[in-house]
Amino acid sequence: MVRRRYLVFLWGAGDDAAERAVMRHLEALEAGGAWRRDFVEAGWALAVEVGTALSIRRLTPGRGVILGDLYPMSDAEAPPEPRIALPGDLRTSRQVLHELTRRFWGRYVALHQSAASEAVAGLRDPSGAVECLTWRKDRLRIVASHLPTERPELLPEKLGVDWDAVLQRLGNSAALASGVALSGLEALDAGEMMDLKTAERAMIWTPAAFVGSRREPIDILRERLRARVDQVVGAHARQAGAIVAELSGGLDSAIVAGALQATGAGKVAQWVNFHTADPEGDERRFARAVAAHLGLALVEVAKTELELTEAHLAVVGAGLRPSTLGVDYEQDEDNGARCAAVGADTLITGMGGDAVFFQTQSPLIAADALRAGLSGPALFRVFRDVAEMRRDSVWAVARAGVVGAFGHAPLRRTPPYLLKGIIRRAPRGPVHPWLSDLTKVAPGKQLQIHALTAALLFHGHSRRGLAVDLVHPLLSQPLVEWVLSVPTFDLAFGSNDRALAREAFADRLPPEVLRRRSKGDLLAYYGRMVSRSLGLVRPYLLDGLLVREGLVERAFLEEALTAESLLWRDLAMGLIELLAVEAWARRWQGAGR
Repeated sequence: MVRRRYLVFLWGAGDDAAERAVMRHLEALEAGGAWRRDFVEAGWALAVEVGTALSIRRLTPGRGVILGDLYPMSDAEAPPEPRIALPGDLRTSRQVLHELTRRFWGRYVALHQSAASEAVAGLRDPSGAVECLTWRKDRLRIVASHLPTERPELLPEKLGVDWDAVLQRLGNSAALASGVALSGLEALDAGEMMDLKTAERAMIWTPAAFVGSRREPIDILRERLRARVDQVVGAHARQAGAIVAELSGGLDSAIVAGALQATGAGKVAQWVNFHTADPEGDERRFARAVAAHLGLALVEVAKTELELTEAHLAVVGAGLRPSTLGVDYEQDEDNGARCAAVGADTLITGMGGDAVFFQTQSPLIAADALRAGLSGPALFRVFRDVAEMRRDSVWAVARAGVVGAFGHAPLRRTPPYLLKGIIRRAPRGPVHPWLSDLTKVAPGKQLQIHALTAALLFHGHSRRGLAVDLVHPLLSQPLVEWVLSVPTFDLAFGSNDRALAREAFADRLPPEVLRRRSKGDLLAYYGRMVSRSLGLVRPYLLDGLLVREGLVERAFLEEALTAESLLWRDLAMGLIELLAVEAWARRWQGAGR
C-alpha cells in the first residue's frame, strides 16, 4: 500500500482547551504506531502516516503547507524546493493559492494562512487527484484525506446520507464527482478554495477560464500537444518507483505508452492488457501492434465472466462517493496484486484521454466553428469533416450546427429509473462548480468540459487505488489547460476522432491504431455480468434504499431487471451506476453493516 493519508487539526488562536484536545488526539494516533506528527504550531497541527509517500512542503508568504506531488509549470524550471516562496506582495490566501496554481501543478492539497488573517484557507488542486475533506469536531476544524474510522472520537457528528444530494447526483457523472452526499461532512472540489473558519467557498481554477479562440497552424498545435503530454507523463514517471502500465489497445493508452518510453524508459516493470472473449472487448490486436512498434513486452490477461456478490458490492460502496471503478472486481484486484508481484508502487493508465483529446462525433463541433466566425471555405471544411466522421450529410451537420450555435443547448436527459416528478425535489444550481460559468463557452467546448468533469470520477474509490498509486497523467493540469485553449474543430479536424492527437504522435503509433475508427467496448461484457447476477441484483435494487426513499421507480426496475431487457436494451451501464449508488447508500446509511 502506498501511504498518502493526512490529518490536519485547526483551532482558534489562544484556545488552550482545543490545543490540549489536539495533543491528546496526536498522542493517541502515535500510540497506535501508524501515525506521526509532522508539525504542531500555533492554531494548527499536521499528522501523516508512518512511512508516508506524501511530499510535504512549506509555503510562503504567510504560513502554508502543500501536501502531495508538485511540479513546475515549465519543464525548464528546477524541481520545487521543500519551501515554496511566492512573491511577498501576495497578501491574501486567495492570491497566494491562485499564484500557486499558476506556477505549479501536481496532485496536492494546500493550506494557507495569510499574515493579516487568523483564518486558514484550503485548496484542492485542479486535477482533483488528492482528497480534501473537512468537518467540525467540538472546538476543532479537521481537514483530512479520509475519514479516520480507526479513531471514532474524531469522526463527524451525525454522519449520514443526504438524500436530496443523492437525488441531484443520480444519473449524472459530473454531479457524482462533486462534493460528498453525506451530512456532517464537506469536500472541496477540484480547483476550489474554502475559508476553513467561515466555510465560504471560491473557485480558484475552472476549465472555462482557459477556453480560448486564438488559432494556430496545425503543425504548431501538434508540437505543443506532444510537448504537453511528454511533460506530464515524464513528471509522473520520474516521481514513481517501478510502474505497471495498462495498454488497452486504444489510442489513449498507446499515446501514454509512447510518452512513457520517451520520458521514463526503464521505469515500467510490466505492460498489461486485459481482454474479454467477445470481439468488442478484445483489443489485443491493437495492443500487440503498439507493443511491437515501441519494443515492449506485453502481458495479456483474459477477463473471466463475472458474477456480482453482496461482498463485492459492499467493497464498491465503501468510498466517500459512489464509484463504479470496483464493479469489475477481478481486474481491480488483479491490478493491485500485479503491482505487488513485480514490486511496482505506481499504476499508470490512459484514462481521461477521451475527454482530453476530445473523442466525439457531435455536430456541436460545427456549432463551435460557426460561433468562431470561420471564413466560408474553412467553415465548409469543418462541416465536411464532421459529416464524414458521422457518416452524415453536410447539410444535416450544418443544420445541427446552426441549432447548436444559436439555439438552446440540449437539456440533460433524465434517467428513466427516476420516479416521475421526483426531479423537482432536486436542489437547484449547477451540479458541479466547473459547470457554473459556461454561458460564454461554445457548445462543443461545453461538451468537453462536461466530459472532463465526469473524468474526475477516475480518482474514485477502488481496490487498486488503495493498493498502489493510481495515476491518470492525461488529466494533469498543464495538458488540460492547453487542450481547453484549442478550439474543438482543431482538436477534431479530419474525418477521424481525436485527429490532432493521432497526428501529434503518428511516429509513436502503429498504422493499425492510426487508421482505427472503432473503439473497444465492454458494454456487452458488463451486460452479461448484470444478467448473470440477476438473482442478487433484482432484490438488491427492488428492495433497496433508493426505492425505499422514493427516488427510483420500482416498476421500471422490475421490467428492466430481466435477461430479455438486458439483451435488447442499452441498460447495463445505467444499472451498474445505480448499483454503485445503492451499495454506497447502504454503507453510509448502515443497512449494509
